[in-house]
Amino acid sequence: MEKEQSSITINISGGNNQILPNATEAIQNFNYQTTEEDKDPTRVRLYNNVYVDSKYIIKLKECFSAADFASVIIEMIEDEDIPYLDTTLAVKSSFFNQLLPYCPNFRSGNSDSNIRSYINKGLATKTNRPYGSQQ
Repeated sequence: MEKEQSSITINISGGNNQILPNATEAIQNFNYQTTEEDKDPTRVRLYNNVYVDSKYIIKLKECFSAADFASVIIEMIEDEDIPYLDTTLAVKSSFFNQLLPYCPNFRSGNSDSNIRSYINKGLATKTNRPYGSQQ
């Protein structure tokens, strides 16, 4: 009786890897859960718990300048259907940089400081809505 040779190839490309040379089987279970489910396909998740309607994506596609971009963000802040978007989050570059891929026509003036200054100018006349508030 010939002994059966096993041919195993292990490719390691980052992450946590466990090599078990004497194991007969290994089971790895992945469990995940989200904080908020999005059942409406017309809404897009932009950042953490910030979901917006597709109408804002359409408006972002029509932005040509930082002023246009800031006006859409300010309109999103005022929308009661977007509860986790407030003035503090709106001026964070980690937030508004997630929106830039939706603005194909926005080519010049898209530095973080320029965008933030236009958002702050627009917010100077607006009332602040507390984080996560719904009315």
